[in-house]
Amino acid sequence: MARLSIEQGQGTTLKGIEYVTVRLSGLITTETSPRVDEVLFALAQKPGSRVVVDFGQVGYVNSTGLGQLIAHLDALTQSGGDMVLVNVIAEVKRVVKLLGIDKVLKLVPDEKAVQDYFDTGNTEMFEKVFDDVGTRPQVRKGKARQAPTKTQFPLRPQDAKVVYASNHKDIFAEILEMRWGNGTGKFSLVQSPSEIEKILRSQKPDLLIVDHQLADSGKICEELKKTKDFSLISVIRLYAKGHSADQVEGFYVRENEFVSEPFEVNELIALAESELVRAAKERKTFIHQIHFQFQNNEDDLEKAVDFIAQLIRQSSVDQTAAGELRTAVREAIDNAYRHGNKNQLHHKVYVNYVLDQEKVVISVEDEGEGFDSQYYIDLGREEDAATRARKQQESGRTGGLGIMLMMKCLDNIEYNGVGNLVKLTKMT
Repeated sequence: MARLSIEQGQGTTLKGIEYVTVRLSGLITTETSPRVDEVLFALAQKPGSRVVVDFGQVGYVNSTGLGQLIAHLDALTQSGGDMVLVNVIAEVKRVVKLLGIDKVLKLVPDEKAVQDYFDTGNTEMFEKVFDDVGTRPQVRKGKARQAPTKTQFPLRPQDAKVVYASNHKDIFAEILEMRWGNGTGKFSLVQSPSEIEKILRSQKPDLLIVDHQLADSGKICEELKKTKDFSLISVIRLYAKGHSADQVEGFYVRENEFVSEPFEVNELIALAESELVRAAKERKTFIHQIHFQFQNNEDDLEKAVDFIAQLIRQSSVDQTAAGELRTAVREAIDNAYRHGNKNQLHHKVYVNYVLDQEKVVISVEDEGEGFDSQYYIDLGREEDAATRARKQQESGRTGGLGIMLMMKCLDNIEYNGVGNLVKLTKMT
């Protein structure tokens, strides 16, 4: 669950002007933003209130939260009061700047600047506070690809190195060993997670077949796929009768393929050899690829966001672009959770991450009915963020800035026809 603590304090400037400080600590998300809204709404009811919102311990604020800040600033101003934001971290400032609301929200660097502003009305620091954010880097051209070699991309399934992971040696292991081993050392049977880790680093196989009954089989797949150097190793998981990857609950990194008992060994061999051919082709283009899903709840959402951040850190995206990409993905996941799946716990969100030589592409899909995405994309192009946020507040709604923010953060955003899948592209 996303956590946010809110503390209120009092302050007085050198000229005796009183103000209220609202110190926030945590994440401002779909779940927590109503609490911030409630506190600021109550303060705005007192005419002439001056409010300082301390963002020093806030690691993230979603588009809904930013829209609410504009609304509360407007309300305070209309009643003769004021509101400033202080100690805002660079990543949040960058989002504010991307949306173009740096001329609306009042950000100052520290408590001294707060008091100077309230005493003198000097607004010079509002523009200077964005100097350390930096501008969006120019998109670089794609790098030349290295030609594949036979060692990198087996031309025939029998050339591949295959690992079968199970807590016991069964008939499948014996038949697979005859199929791929044949005394060549290209087939390995391992019976513990530690053996898997050792053989992955020493041999870097092309295919891992893992029995779901092996301890931590799900964790094995997660660790493998989240690591760029190993993510293109194809994984097939063997499930017991009545089980499958589609039935797994919670946060779950998907294998490439799976089969459920009962199945014939020939079926497994055919699937494995098909995977070897597919993976060999994809290694010519992709550097990192992973598909995961999570349950529609706040705990799994936060884990998904952290997981994506780990993947992005392994890409060649620079720091500024990485921050923008993380922001866009968070918005997309938040929209899938809140709008697409309508907060229903039995629904899931599906994420696919692909890195190649030129770009990162992240797809986010929900199980909802979809929406008219083109309408909101057109609004994002036609309206500025402050105007959009104010219209939403006037109509009694929140949000409305999410797609606009994603458009500002990305090189391309594309929805499917239904509107329940969005593809986010960032050039490296």
